[in-house]
Amino acid sequence: MVKKNPLKEVLERIFWALPEERRKDMLVYITHRGAFQDVKLTTLDKVVRFSRGYIYMSSDDLDGVDYSDEVPIPFHRILKIHDKVEDETLYEKKSDKEKND
Repeated sequence: MVKKNPLKEVLERIFWALPEERRKDMLVYITHRGAFQDVKLTTLDKVVRFSRGYIYMSSDDLDGVDYSDEVPIPFHRILKIHDKVEDETLYEKKSDKEKND
């Protein structure tokens, strides 16, 4: 049996089970070099789609830099997804130490 990526499972639940307007309540913490503490905070309503190993964000949300319409962000850069309405962390990346335990 193939084990699914836990982040992909969370994204599928959010995108297919919740109303689209709830995505703005989902905070996404992304590793982003050059940002304060190398972490960028955005919301899932900026995510256009996701596929195998990537989320694709609207270029409108990325620091005013002129990109194509969608900017791919690899899953390994997503640190956390937090529902601010329910005050619940839906996904948090495991540290290297946790992965080895």
